[in-house]
Amino acid sequence: KSNGAVTPLILVINKIDCATSSFQLQDTLAGTFVKQVTTCAITGQGLPDLDSAILEVLGLDKVLSGGRSWAVNQ
Repeated sequence: KSNGAVTPLILVINKIDCATSSFQLQDTLAGTFVKQVTTCAITGQGLPDLDSAILEVLGLDKVLSGGRSWAVNQ
């Protein structure tokens, strides 16, 4: 699924710990994003899923089979 944009879009919904149990993504938005991930930055819930979604969209999920690390410029 794609909205025709050159850059694939990932929908990240943060603060999922504050959402009601009946939270659902509206069908009108579902086809806009190639991936949808729910996260909670405080607890870390969903962050591995976000990491995986980014790697998959970039096409790196099949390339990196060992441990992953990110280079950070400080």
